[in-house]
Amino acid sequence: MKNLIKASMVLGISTFVSLAVTIIKRKFMALYLGPDGFGIYAQVFNFFNVAGIIASLGLSQGITTFIAKNNDEKNEISAILKSAMSVLLAIALVLIILTVLFLKPISLLILNNGLMSWFLLIAILAVPFQILGQALLSFLQGIKNIRNITLSNVTISISGLIITVPLIIAFSTNGAVISILVLAALTFFIYLYYCKGAFKAETIFGMFNFIKTFKSRYFRKLMEFGSLRFVQVLLSWFTFFIMRTIILKKLGAESNGIYEAAYTFSLLFLPFIANLLWSYSYPEYCKAGDNKALSTAINRFLRLSLTITFPAAVICTLIRPILIEKIIFTDQFSAAEQIMPIRLLVDMLTVIAWSFNVVLLAKERLKVAIKFELLKDCLFLSCIIFITSSYKLKGILITDAVVSLVPLVLSYLYIKKEFDFKLLEKNMRLIVYSVVLFVIIALFPVKSISFICLGGFILILWFLNFVSFAEIKQIFSFLKLNRKIAKTI
Repeated sequence: MKNLIKASMVLGISTFVSLAVTIIKRKFMALYLGPDGFGIYAQVFNFFNVAGIIASLGLSQGITTFIAKNNDEKNEISAILKSAMSVLLAIALVLIILTVLFLKPISLLILNNGLMSWFLLIAILAVPFQILGQALLSFLQGIKNIRNITLSNVTISISGLIITVPLIIAFSTNGAVISILVLAALTFFIYLYYCKGAFKAETIFGMFNFIKTFKSRYFRKLMEFGSLRFVQVLLSWFTFFIMRTIILKKLGAESNGIYEAAYTFSLLFLPFIANLLWSYSYPEYCKAGDNKALSTAINRFLRLSLTITFPAAVICTLIRPILIEKIIFTDQFSAAEQIMPIRLLVDMLTVIAWSFNVVLLAKERLKVAIKFELLKDCLFLSCIIFITSSYKLKGILITDAVVSLVPLVLSYLYIKKEFDFKLLEKNMRLIVYSVVLFVIIALFPVKSISFICLGGFILILWFLNFVSFAEIKQIFSFLKLNRKIAKTI
């Protein structure tokens, strides 16, 4: 647990910087775009994410998985990365060509406006930079280079802020969309710099060798793993994208902007948990040689991730009027206050599910993971198609929370049976109390000082019950020594 806390503290540096940058950027978007412009930007960004998932072909986790298993062989990890980079670049170029050929119909489908098609062109040109940068990040995760992951993410966040805020101020929605391409290119070159010397490639072009790629023994392994992971991730993001499109078409761009405002608070801690999972715990899952070691790793990640997620979700919920109307957005986004707690509940369930279902990737049970994801997505889309008009955003999010339990429970039952997983009793109590207490706090009246104090009191009791003094002492000691840790990890 000590090493995991240490890694989390280092990764926390980049998360804190990224959080500050996210808040500043969203504030400027709220001021200069408004709910309508914010909703359009969000849809373009979602298109960019889905296109990136298609172009990545699920290879990112494959890179991390195989590099984690061959960490001691520099020639091997260099071959793995080069094979993946060549495949990714080829797929991205094909996707750009297809998008250009069908640009106007895609724009009509996604944005309900053919005149905004150039927004999608900008987004698709950003995809090669994005997926190649992600491949380099996956490489750093595979070798567990926490220090360079942190440094690269901090550099990306600060540099991106310096570049994108002026674009938003000067060009409004146009500038926000252009920033997608600028940030993607910036991300690739920064990750490339921090990977320098870690694998064999004398130049940028040395990373790509299309002829050798198809002869490499890792090509087939990456494609087999990646194709299954691709289906799983695409199902998840495609469902999210369809849901956002339904909101845009049935409820309007303003409602899509309100949803995006609530979703902003997911970005305050979910990226940190995901970073901790993929950079530290996932390589541990891959290397775990027996069921006991695997159970230990899962319980350790579950405990730490919920210890971070629950307080963050509670604090955001209690002071949401201030966060939405004063700090991050404006009073134009006040409608997000009603749906934000439900969105955060979905996030808590997501974090718990990650602890279990990522095991299916690490142990190459991707077909099982796909079945669970497909079941969840079909249930979700079937429900929201009928409830959106009547129950609007709140109904969509309540459905999302309920349906999120499906992969969570199924993944837990599967790894319990297949890997003899033992969920510690204290972790079971942690899950139950965290979810129940959060639902109670979410029902508190908005803008009530008395209930804010009561929520704070509940949070203190939760800490006293689930976080030991030794863990708190460790956390504070690592906070004081963050500079030393960043140099040694």
